[in-house]
Amino acid sequence: MMGGVGFPYAQARIQARHKRHLDETEWERLLAIEAFSPFLQQARETDLAPWLLNIAPETTIHQLEGRLREGFRLHVSEVASWLPIPWQPAVQWTGVLPELPALAYLKGGGTPLSWMFEDPLLGPLVDAEGAKGGAGVADLGLLLTHDRSEASMLTAWGTHFFRLMPALDRHQKAAFKGLIQLVESHLEALAAALPGSETGREGLRRQLVLRFRRHLLKPSAVFIHLFLTALELERLRGALARRLLFAPGGGAS
Repeated sequence: MMGGVGFPYAQARIQARHKRHLDETEWERLLAIEAFSPFLQQARETDLAPWLLNIAPETTIHQLEGRLREGFRLHVSEVASWLPIPWQPAVQWTGVLPELPALAYLKGGGTPLSWMFEDPLLGPLVDAEGAKGGAGVADLGLLLTHDRSEASMLTAWGTHFFRLMPALDRHQKAAFKGLIQLVESHLEALAAALPGSETGREGLRRQLVLRFRRHLLKPSAVFIHLFLTALELERLRGALARRLLFAPGGGAS
């Protein structure tokens, strides 16, 4: 499968994965649990379980976030393996999306944080000796030449995304541009939202689900699936982090 299969196979796999996203009723039940360990235990009984294999009550916040990002990159690589080879570089590039906030921080002049030196993607960018290596380092470095805001980082990400894409017709290009613009609008709204607000995320999720249904047999459905997955992981990360850091007896700090 590593050589790529094809879109009919990929579509079947992606539709099966799409059905595993938690609905709002399931999320409400989970979010009613205030302590970290009980939340983790209950989440493992849902379709979130694959993301939580390496998360434990003693996990630190930096370990938690790093393992969720790693899980997303592994899923992206799996999805890429389902597709024809010319599409795989653009799909793999989707795996760096969770790094954009940290890149925006570094571009804004922020001092590298200790956890960044251990991150397989960010480590080579902050390690003066470049000793760590890591996939996509040169490409990630390109993003640091762009504007400092996270939304602008996404614009820069999108520019490189189109360079990695195989030839697209006019309709395909418009679909992908519309998708990136939709996510950019979400980031801008999120920056202006109250802390902990789910309004913007839920609005984006609904729009992505609608686009997923309309694009089921098109290449863009692959990327809509990955955006939806990243969005769910963003919500899971926030729920876990709040309980780990702030809930009584939450876990390791």
